[in-house]
Amino acid sequence: MALFVLAFTTAVIMLWRSLLDYTDDAFIASMLVALAGVTFVPPAAKLYRS
Repeated sequence: MALFVLAFTTAVIMLWRSLLDYTDDAFIASMLVALAGVTFVPPAAKLYRS
């Protein structure tokens, strides 16, 4: 479980950094990361539990 959390955190940080470079706006990058989290985390958690 700890490895999963570490991998997920690393992926979120890498996504945020790449979006920050692309958009040059930290708020927009954060909102896009939040949107990705809301979209992909619940199905991933469901798969992880099964």
